[in-house]
Amino acid sequence: MKKALPPIVLFFLSPAIGELLSGSSPPAEFFSPFGLTLMALTFFILFAPVQELSKRTRPDNTAGMALVGLAALVLLTWLYRKTRRRLQGESNG
Repeated sequence: MKKALPPIVLFFLSPAIGELLSGSSPPAEFFSPFGLTLMALTFFILFAPVQELSKRTRPDNTAGMALVGLAALVLLTWLYRKTRRRLQGESNG
């Protein structure tokens, strides 16, 4: 159980830090079971291949990984806001 705990914590901590600090997801929406699971899976699906590629090419490329993480955060925030505006427009119209 001790070896399984850090990946589980990071699985939920990474989207929490990214989404809540950027302000793109309201806390009430983020901490719903569906929202938390969706954000965690999105981050995992997006960053797992990036992490594997970086291990094979340059294991000490921390700055590059931070840049890729920032770019992915911007992309996810843009997609989230675009989807949210579209859904709000459909419910109002």
